[in-house]
Amino acid sequence: MQKRVVKTIEMPTLSLGKAFGTVFAMFKKQVFGICVAFAMLVPGLIACVVPADIDERPPADQDIVETEEDGFDYVLKIASAGPSPGRVILPAACPSWSFWVQLQEEVDPDDIARRIGLTARWFLDYTEEDPNIIEDSKASSYHDAVINPSALWEESGQDDERVYVLEVLVSDLGFGSIEDTPRGKKLRESAQTDSRLWVIQITDKIPVDNPDEQCQ
Repeated sequence: MQKRVVKTIEMPTLSLGKAFGTVFAMFKKQVFGICVAFAMLVPGLIACVVPADIDERPPADQDIVETEEDGFDYVLKIASAGPSPGRVILPAACPSWSFWVQLQEEVDPDDIARRIGLTARWFLDYTEEDPNIIEDSKASSYHDAVINPSALWEESGQDDERVYVLEVLVSDLGFGSIEDTPRGKKLRESAQTDSRLWVIQITDKIPVDNPDEQCQ
């Protein structure tokens, strides 16, 4: 009976761990290459997700940085006003006198409702029965209203003891119906507001030689 002879061919051998390490290193290089390619092609791509055990990485609570988008911190505020709020004495000879307020900043440009709704409402001698709105100026950081001292002087019977109260109320969402209480001052929900007030007296004791230059 013929015996079968089996020849053993010796081949270079690699340990299982070394073989795995070699394949793993090749995989790592390929992943890194893909990351670099994407980072060059896609602006702002600063990291590529790879298996967490490829390299030693810090703990997750140290590795993740949360950022907050910059917002527009808009607050409605009157920065300045003229004449200075408080008591104001005006010459009876002036046919006009301007009062104004300047807001601290523009309305948030991305907030359409506030940008359109911004209103400065001016009242002269306001009462609940008669709000006497003399001006509604809109959509600006600068608002003004003009009164006529000469006309008021004559209406008062040339009474220099007569006192008028001028008030401006600024709302960045406008106002409700004129019939809503308080009449003329009813604000819309979530509106931001600010106001200024002047107490005005008119007298003929202030000489006016050139109304165009002396009257504001």
